[in-house]
Amino acid sequence: MGRRWQDLGVAVVLGLAAHDDARAAPPVPRPVEDIVVCPYTQAELSAALGLDLKPGVPRSSDFGTGLSLRCDYPGQKLGDPMLRVYQTAMKDRSPTRVVRKYAAGTMEAIANDPDGAAWQVGQGDLEAVALVYNRDQVEATIRFEPGRAVLSDPAQVRAARERVLRLVRLPRYR
Repeated sequence: MGRRWQDLGVAVVLGLAAHDDARAAPPVPRPVEDIVVCPYTQAELSAALGLDLKPGVPRSSDFGTGLSLRCDYPGQKLGDPMLRVYQTAMKDRSPTRVVRKYAAGTMEAIANDPDGAAWQVGQGDLEAVALVYNRDQVEATIRFEPGRAVLSDPAQVRAARERVLRLVRLPRYR
């Protein structure tokens, strides 16, 4: 009887050790070619931003060592608010900080953000709200452009930022 309990104890310990090893191994990143260029549906954008935007218009470019992906979600009419989504990923899945390194203006860190997100401020067009973060070795920038409306009041800027933060973090894969 004592031997069976010892065998069971060894099996449990080995099982727990294997489980811990599996959890400790970093996930294998998906290929950059599997990243969805236009990651949001119109319903998601409506729910998060409270806007009726057209479907996304994808644009992408391969710069040799990586991909630069862009999707524009235009407003229904010229001058309406719109959303632009930029994603940059290296093909070897090395980290990228292109926007943070070369961005105009400054980065205003968001405290305790799991993706190290920051607001890009002072980038030249004072109306836009731009969220920049890294997740799964992909640098994402979400730019909300208010169109004819101007976000001159700090309360308007805070409200726009809160809406942008409701969006699901990228990347999304096929």
